[in-house]
Amino acid sequence: MSGYLQWIILTAITGSPLGSAVGLLLFWFVFDRFTFGVLPDPVRWVMRWRRAGTLERLLRVNPHDGRARLELAQLYVQRGKGRAAVDVLRPNLERGDDDVQTVVTMGEACLQAGFSEQGEKLLERAEEMSPEFRVGEVFLIRGKYRLQRGDF
Repeated sequence: MSGYLQWIILTAITGSPLGSAVGLLLFWFVFDRFTFGVLPDPVRWVMRWRRAGTLERLLRVNPHDGRARLELAQLYVQRGKGRAAVDVLRPNLERGDDDVQTVVTMGEACLQAGFSEQGEKLLERAEEMSPEFRVGEVFLIRGKYRLQRGDF
């Protein structure tokens, strides 16, 4: 049944064309959230923003928490704040953290911040550490930023 026909039937039942349109949109949104998940989640960005605030407060209290630094840097990279992610994650690498996830996140943050040479070196190092990391995510990251730079 098409959306227009659903709207006409719901309008005839309720007597309110505007209310039936809002009701149909709300129904389609809820149906999508519980089945296919094609539409974006409106709460996800709020939860990420709150988590970033929590992690920033945690790092002010305990600046040596490496996992919190990594998670905050990943949130910054997702937001497109490469320089902030580099600044947050740098102490982990200076301390000698050789986790593949840390190296990949730092490499992507460097590429995002415009430090392409350092980012490429870090991604090469991550590839040497674990060639199958997340089924080739290193290659996808490298390709994405090479395309942005025009380096084919």
